[in-house]
Amino acid sequence: GDRLFGTLGIRVDEHEVFGSQPTYRGSIAYVHPGTATRLHGSVGAGFKAPTLTDLFGVSALVLGGSSVPFVGNPELDPERSVGSEIGIEQPLWGDRVRLGVTYFQSRIRNLITTTPDFSTLQNLPRAKTEGFESYAAFALAPWLSLRVDHTYTQAENLDRDEDLLRRPTHKLSGKLELRPLPDLMFSIAALYTGHRKDIDALSFERISLGGYTVVDIAASYP
Repeated sequence: GDRLFGTLGIRVDEHEVFGSQPTYRGSIAYVHPGTATRLHGSVGAGFKAPTLTDLFGVSALVLGGSSVPFVGNPELDPERSVGSEIGIEQPLWGDRVRLGVTYFQSRIRNLITTTPDFSTLQNLPRAKTEGFESYAAFALAPWLSLRVDHTYTQAENLDRDEDLLRRPTHKLSGKLELRPLPDLMFSIAALYTGHRKDIDALSFERISLGGYTVVDIAASYP
């Protein structure tokens, strides 16, 4: 009745090395007839085989002005994961405002990542990510709209009880779009990426990188 929606998908990959790998995804959403509140949730499994570069690549990385040899690892296992999410969205004032928040989590086995000295790749036996995504969208006028998104993520190596590398805790973005004419569009967008853990290219020790912001200004007229 245009209120309850569901999907179910099954995929089977036949890999020459890793054999038959089935994955699945299911989702459900319900829209309340009175308030238009939308509740949604999903669960799914993932499979990612190592690439040819991961397994057999040979190259030289330039770190800190010196060349570091990189060799692939033919002993890598494929990544496998199971993730789920649940969230709510709410339109307000005749859909001129829309708010939403979603909780997500994922468990990963054999996550493929670099070794601390960047010389090859390794599998992390157990890792997890979890957090919240939230957004607010505003139709300020027929010719003016604004959307703001925020993602909070905790990403952890469960075997070593430490943060995964290069996964920012906070990401914040916003986009303002102006259409003074039906075909003319101006926009300004900003993306802030917060602090995250990484490996120093000289000492090969774990460090905390500061945040940065990217601003895009665009115009289009077909």
